[in-house]
Amino acid sequence: MAGFVGIRTDSWLAGFYSPESLVQPASEPLCMSRGDSFSQSGLGDQGFDGDPLVKTVHQAANPKFIYIEYPIPADELDLLAQAAAHRAPFRRPGDGKASEKAPELPVIKVGPAAIPPILNGVGFDGAPLGYGFRGGAAKAVPAVDSGFALPGPPAATLAVHAEDLCIERHPDSGSVILSWRPRGTDREFSAAEERDFERVANGLLGDLISGLGDPGLPQAKDDAARIVMRDTVAMQMRVDQTAANQPAGKEEVVPTDRCLYLRQTMAVRYQGHDIPILGEGGESFFGRCPAGGSPRPSPVPGPDAASNVCQRTDESLVSFVYNDRAYQGTRESATQKTRVTAENEAKAELERSIPPLAADYELKSFRWGYRAAPAHCKQEEMYLVYQFDFLPRPKSRFSGYPPVTIEVPAHDLGGKKRIEETWTCSLEEPAP
Repeated sequence: MAGFVGIRTDSWLAGFYSPESLVQPASEPLCMSRGDSFSQSGLGDQGFDGDPLVKTVHQAANPKFIYIEYPIPADELDLLAQAAAHRAPFRRPGDGKASEKAPELPVIKVGPAAIPPILNGVGFDGAPLGYGFRGGAAKAVPAVDSGFALPGPPAATLAVHAEDLCIERHPDSGSVILSWRPRGTDREFSAAEERDFERVANGLLGDLISGLGDPGLPQAKDDAARIVMRDTVAMQMRVDQTAANQPAGKEEVVPTDRCLYLRQTMAVRYQGHDIPILGEGGESFFGRCPAGGSPRPSPVPGPDAASNVCQRTDESLVSFVYNDRAYQGTRESATQKTRVTAENEAKAELERSIPPLAADYELKSFRWGYRAAPAHCKQEEMYLVYQFDFLPRPKSRFSGYPPVTIEVPAHDLGGKKRIEETWTCSLEEPAP
């Protein structure tokens, strides 16, 4: 999801979060930074790639705080989480364990996703943006449904304007990206103002969630082949802060919950089986971030401010990424590997590509499903794959290291070795 959400660390963490992860996301910090305030740490600084964490020289050597960011399970009573769960149920820890044997399955023919009904008429004829996407400021604004808003009176002066909505579409995949970057958000806000931002963000995202059309929930195990909703993963970003001069074991941690993210996955319904679609291209993504917490650069000045909304560096308060593939039929694969065959290939690949790890890593889990291409890639067929997770053996020299995942195609790829070789992906285009 890199580039789709405001803070880059969030992009990375949200992409890898899973309730059944081998590394427990609620207890393992996944990103650390230092600074004199949250806005001057790498977690909150948009320019942390090349700028120092603390701007002044005399502070750089002794920052006041240490920050750790990681995802935790979101509050399922949150209005947006409930709206998402209405389309697809929450994924619980331990859900979705793969059976030992995949049934005989065909290659799935797919085409670009249709534009979500709620965005019909918006228009995507703007300038080229990046990775094959076109777009710019929205030509129309989806109506904000107060049914998803927070309780209380509506915001008196806050509204969603077309010039503050960046909307993009990739014609070859059909993927849509929408983000709300309201201008004038480069200052501190009162609690009432932050609540107004959250109310409007809830309304905008609530409309997008409810306006995606028939979710095709798998309520009956019928034989009709199609692509259906699978589940919802809900996560909240947490930032823990502690003073840098505290001795180990005596830290006083101050936790702060930040952005809420909802990831909805898809599945292929085939002869009564719901086979998960793996990869970024098989997910839709919703994000809501607080208006406070880090300063934002001033908006792009001058008459081009509206057309340049997609190039603004303001943090997105709303992020929406719609990925789907249109089902167009099936064809038989020349061969389909068994799990045992695929597992042996994965072990051989581990030993061949990373020899030092082979003796110290062991297989801990696996999954199988259809593999979807990323949002910026054209895909005509989805193939079945196995993914194997290897973890260090207890007390090995790599103890504590992260898992290594190896993917093995189960279907015949027509002479190609990797799934990625069957896609046509757009190169990044420079901003106009």
